[in-house]
Amino acid sequence: MQDPNVNLGKSYGDVLNIMYFSLFYNALIPMSCLIGLLQLILYYIIDKYNILRRRSINNIYDAKLTKVMPDFIELGIVILESSNILISY
Repeated sequence: MQDPNVNLGKSYGDVLNIMYFSLFYNALIPMSCLIGLLQLILYYIIDKYNILRRRSINNIYDAKLTKVMPDFIELGIVILESSNILISY
């Protein structure tokens, strides 16, 4: 059974969700960054397999999405620091 479409926007959102969640809870659970890294590696392997073997990319995303993503990744630093301040006080 093949699911013919890959939604790259959802994949970007899933990656950001994993990153933000692990960075926010880093002060409470120090292993959350390691767990988040393992989740990202597993997500990459599964996504790569699905794209190469089972699915096709039909949606064309413009370059704006790839230019905006580093801005959201930089927001992770703000989330990390704000969670550390919030939890330490």
